[in-house]
Amino acid sequence: MNNLIKYQKEIETSVSSLQKGETLKESYQTSSVPAKLLIEPEYNEILDTTYDGEYVIGRLAARVYVDNKDSSSEKEDLLQRLLIKLNCLSVRPNCVFKNYDNFEVVWYPKGSQIVQNKYQYTNLLFDFRDYLDESPIDGISFINTFGECPYNEIKVLTSENMNFFPQFNSNCFGSNKGLAIDVIKLIWGVGFVSVAQS
Repeated sequence: MNNLIKYQKEIETSVSSLQKGETLKESYQTSSVPAKLLIEPEYNEILDTTYDGEYVIGRLAARVYVDNKDSSSEKEDLLQRLLIKLNCLSVRPNCVFKNYDNFEVVWYPKGSQIVQNKYQYTNLLFDFRDYLDESPIDGISFINTFGECPYNEIKVLTSENMNFFPQFNSNCFGSNKGLAIDVIKLIWGVGFVSVAQS
């Protein structure tokens, strides 16, 4: 089935459940995260003003939680195993943020990736979510980045490195093969510091 058709059906199902009197909480239990973005009024307002063809997408991100009870050496071992798997992905991430209880995996856009409306952006999130679901990484989960401020407003139109039909693939997101995945740690009082590359 064509992805766009599949996603549209999922969105329509979410909206239909609300029209039948299902509460938003009940709908959330049966809807995917990207579909929820289109049925929550406050999300809709953000989507309408942010993903309108005037801003460059900032990033797509996922999270892998770790047990707080694990020792530093155990967490480091988990990180190294995660990096091995990330390096083998067809769409390699740019960096991993090493937080207290999780590793945040980030894919930055290549060039200027721009969507023209909230439906196109939501379809991109569907692509990203499906990619994560099919990845060999246990426990990786989608992070909602839709509410983050867009990185750059388009000031001058130029066709160079500008794409108005982004998909989640290695042409549009992530790092190139041969480039290291940065590991960045939050150090209180200093900020985020690059501590390693893999």
